[in-house]
Amino acid sequence: IYNYSTTGEIIEKDISLKGGSLITINMDKDSTGVGDFLKSRFNADFSVKALTEFGTSSSKGIVIETNFEDVNAVKQALEEFLQVRLTQENFSVEVTTSSLGETFSSQILKALIAAFILMAIVIFVIFRVFTPSIAVIFAAFFDIVVAFAGMSVIGIKLSISTAAALLLLIGYSVDTDILLTTKLLKRRTEGTSIKDKIMESIKTGSTMTFAAIAAVLVGYVITNSAVMKAMFIVIIMGLAADLFSTWLVNVYILKRYIEKKYG
Repeated sequence: IYNYSTTGEIIEKDISLKGGSLITINMDKDSTGVGDFLKSRFNADFSVKALTEFGTSSSKGIVIETNFEDVNAVKQALEEFLQVRLTQENFSVEVTTSSLGETFSSQILKALIAAFILMAIVIFVIFRVFTPSIAVIFAAFFDIVVAFAGMSVIGIKLSISTAAALLLLIGYSVDTDILLTTKLLKRRTEGTSIKDKIMESIKTGSTMTFAAIAAVLVGYVITNSAVMKAMFIVIIMGLAADLFSTWLVNVYILKRYIEKKYG
């Protein structure tokens, strides 16, 4: 809500979704100060990231995202700041028009909505009861909202790659909720209390989630790709949120539902 009231967007989009230029410089140059220099020179937005060799911290170049249209002026400024000559061999530009970016944005929004609708249909078909199904859908929605908020706080922009991470998160966050709901509603065995079933579900589900978080953390530490790191962080934030939405909120809703219906 704060982002929307101040910027007009729920979350900031990257070049691939809002349009602009992606400038890549392939050479061993330090990117320190490049962003500040370009911002002061052109009074526009510039996002600068260092390219590193896979598996190492060795610099391989610079990636610059900007909405500034005069790429030639930017090129000349970079040659002045970096003290190098930029040619076709070490300098490239990818331009995304605003109309194409808007198309990508709408497609991502449609994909997220379609994922939620299909998920809701599957949940209702499986359980055929309103309250538990809504609880599962709410948990997935909560995980996405927390991931969005975390992206905003940390400064991760919405892109095609992070949107893919959000779609993956929808699928994974539902797993633990289905595990819990199936355990409590469909496997109602005599002599086993609700509390025991909940504890069994928490043990299995939290093991799944922590194992996934550990695997993603390893990927985050190993990779030097900024795109992959952003995806991993989004997934981690969503999985952490799932621990709360499933084992606090969803457990409480299901417990109250079962007690009210079955006594």
